[in-house]
Amino acid sequence: MSEVEQGYDKFMNWLKQLSSKVDSDLLVTTMYLERKFPNVEPKVDLDIHFKPGINVQEKRHQIHEKFGLQTASHGKNALLTSGRMTASTIMHLASSDQIVNVTGNATAASY
Repeated sequence: MSEVEQGYDKFMNWLKQLSSKVDSDLLVTTMYLERKFPNVEPKVDLDIHFKPGINVQEKRHQIHEKFGLQTASHGKNALLTSGRMTASTIMHLASSDQIVNVTGNATAASY
């Protein structure tokens, strides 16, 4: 394994420890797009999974009101969100102790 690969593996392990609830690849892609296109936030689609028993409709409303993201219920304990956001926003969303994990994808914004 090359030194570059070892450095990448160390970085990814560090990122997983720092943000255990968020998919590391999602964060890396989002940060890459933020730097590649600094004048516009990436378009991000998130799948947010909550602990059982959480009022998902209330969370849906709160996320929409606070972040202006489109939201939709997905199953009993999950929401789908979509909008332009940064890695910091993703981390902020995932910081709630009611969230189990956050996955998704990021692309260059087209709107």
